Amino acid sequence: MRFETKFDWGNKIAIVFAAILFPVALVSVYLRHSHHRDSFPDYCFIFVTLGIVGRVFLLPWSLPQYYEVRDDGLFIRQGVNKTLIPYASLVTIHPAQTARPLRVFSMDRLLIATKNGERFVIAVAEPERFLAEVAKHCPEMKLRHSRLEVPFTLLLTA
Repeated sequence: MRFETKFDWGNKIAIVFAAILFPVALVSVYLRHSHHRDSFPDYCFIFVTLGIVGRVFLLPWSLPQYYEVRDDGLFIRQGVNKTLIPYASLVTIHPAQTARPLRVFSMDRLLIATKNGERFVIAVAEPERFLAEVAKHCPEMKLRHSRLEVPFTLLLTA
């Protein structure tokens, strides 16, 4: 079953704003720089250009984003990164409130931890339904209070 990523409205507005603002800023800097060479430093032109290039190249590498609950594992697609996590390796999936800049476009995030220490941060549009669907494939995991986790005693015996 496929689950779409969640996009916060603020992030959608920021992406559109950046797509409009950066080209306008580039033209403005170029026009000011070409007419007043001594009054406008060269590094401003370079920073604006790098900002545009960064936005143009980084955004496509972050899209598309979706998550699939498959028979063979949990599939995560975040741009060019594709990961299949076997259900047997899952330890916990729980809400994560982190301000770190990640490839997800929402602050309502889920942290996925595996037995080998890998961590994945995702933003699912329907987290409760997503957790319930994963729980169907992981009978050893227990769903409690928006958290899906392996009981501590099972971790000790593994």
